[in-house]
Amino acid sequence: MVNALDRATLQNATTADLIAAVARLLPPNNEFPTHAETGQPDFALVAFILESLTFHVKGPAGATARGEILQGLNGSLDPIFAFLAIPDEEVAEAAVKLLEQVTLPFPAETILQAHDNLVAGLGHPESGVRNLVLSLLKKLGPSQWTQELAAAALKGALTGSLRVFEQFKSLLKSEAMIHVLLQASCLEILLQLAHDPLDRFRVLEIVGLAARLSAAAAHQLHLAKFFLPLDDGDLEYAVLTELCTSLILPTSTADAGTPTEARHFLVQAGVVAAITDRAESTNPETRARHLIPTLTFLLAYVAAVGTDNDAYVPRILDVAATALLPPADADLVQRDAHQIVALATLRGLSAIPDLAPVLAHARLVQALTTVTAPLRGGNHGSAAWLAGLLQLLCAWAPLDRNGQFAAVVTANADDPAAVLVAATVRATTHIDETVRSAAYAAQCGLAQVQWGQVELAKPERVNYLVDRTADDGSPAAKRARYTVVELLAASEVVKGADVATQKRIGEYLREGPFFVVREAAVALGDAA
Repeated sequence: MVNALDRATLQNATTADLIAAVARLLPPNNEFPTHAETGQPDFALVAFILESLTFHVKGPAGATARGEILQGLNGSLDPIFAFLAIPDEEVAEAAVKLLEQVTLPFPAETILQAHDNLVAGLGHPESGVRNLVLSLLKKLGPSQWTQELAAAALKGALTGSLRVFEQFKSLLKSEAMIHVLLQASCLEILLQLAHDPLDRFRVLEIVGLAARLSAAAAHQLHLAKFFLPLDDGDLEYAVLTELCTSLILPTSTADAGTPTEARHFLVQAGVVAAITDRAESTNPETRARHLIPTLTFLLAYVAAVGTDNDAYVPRILDVAATALLPPADADLVQRDAHQIVALATLRGLSAIPDLAPVLAHARLVQALTTVTAPLRGGNHGSAAWLAGLLQLLCAWAPLDRNGQFAAVVTANADDPAAVLVAATVRATTHIDETVRSAAYAAQCGLAQVQWGQVELAKPERVNYLVDRTADDGSPAAKRARYTVVELLAASEVVKGADVATQKRIGEYLREGPFFVVREAAVALGDAA
């Protein structure tokens, strides 16, 4: 039995001794250790006691230690939670680690027995405490959340650290969980913090996530209250448009929801109209600052809409056409700013999965014909611009089944495929590595469409593709060229080609991307 609360005595204490020490620290005993010299609380010793208990639970006899702790504390976690109220970071951290280990096997019903402590922990100043509680709440089903828990979790996440906010978002994976946030207390918190400059964009992200997961939630939240007006400063506007873009992009496996409902809510809330209006009225002198985040959102919106009959699509594509063309009589600074905007426009256009709305827009078609001159052998401009055009070709060539886009970018040349393949071949020898990489990517795109396959399967093109000395010798170039040949070999065009072509391509593929042709060395002896 431990009689003294000091580090030396507690060093080899049993689990039961440590539990007894914990009991002495708390009411009604209140035997809190102090420093002999100053009389101040010895928080380091308290943290040591909690850390020692954690060590016991994590040890080989952890299950037994966990049982002893719960039995010694009369089956309640309240004593451990009580340490979170002590104003010391080291004690709070030690209590969090102990709670993490003790509660590991607990089901949701057991977790809920500490309801009031969970609510209090969500407002704790230490991020570690809020994260602990949110991790415990992951065990709860949507129907087990109380109004107090939901409100505390929402407020704790919106006002906590980034880690806490991300932890909270990970809870919102279903429509049922979104409806947990539709209680009156949560709506009040959202509306209140939406007016705080520091919290507003987190509110928008939560609201946007709700819109992705539930049409009913989007309607009930009255989302227009959160997104309008759009008369904030440049930085806030850029963040807002970036957020809107993230809402309508396809989700990754780590995200939740789909862009469909988010798209509807952005229209209903007036966001698409407001951003489109702002784009159409942007002063050319401030084009780069305003148009890049705007175009990124608007073109992502077009990509999400597809071929739907949407009134905003023609207006957005008109903005894109304007952004592609340089302003008249532009000076050097304006030309540099325009290129940044135009490159952002190319990136946005390349994400559109259907060429129909693009090819139906006469002004955008005219702009594309003008700016793609480098692909026809004209002035290349900067390496960045040539790379951007090649990346657009990579994205759109596989979609261009009937060759309409190829005709546009080659200004209706007699043989568009020959012009474009020749452009990519020239670009593979460009001095800039980014251009070379984009050229091979463009060839991959061309190898996925019938008219491109026909051109690439011509004898002179096959000679180029299987010539292992025709690239810069880097592993990246060899791997990229090999990928082009793989795609071409899988096509019906090559499968129906002559035997010699099939043999050359098959032999190249069997040798692998990094095959090296070795020349035989001949030793010449002295003539006798």
